[in-house]
Amino acid sequence: MFFSFGMFDGKPVLQGNIERYCAACGYSGTHYIYTRKRWLLLLVIPLPINVSTYTQCPRCGFIEEYKN
Repeated sequence: MFFSFGMFDGKPVLQGNIERYCAACGYSGTHYIYTRKRWLLLLVIPLPINVSTYTQCPRCGFIEEYKN
């Protein structure tokens, strides 16, 4: 019998823009906001287990997890 288990991250999906302050370079303005799903592969069925949201600074590229 063949069993397959594993976790993998999906591609980041751009959700829009948000006004944020960058902790790395000090830029205060519009940042990109992305979401990414984490999947659990159980046998041959992919199941979404969580979604992470993060922001990226357009000036320096710093990525920070976004929490409401």
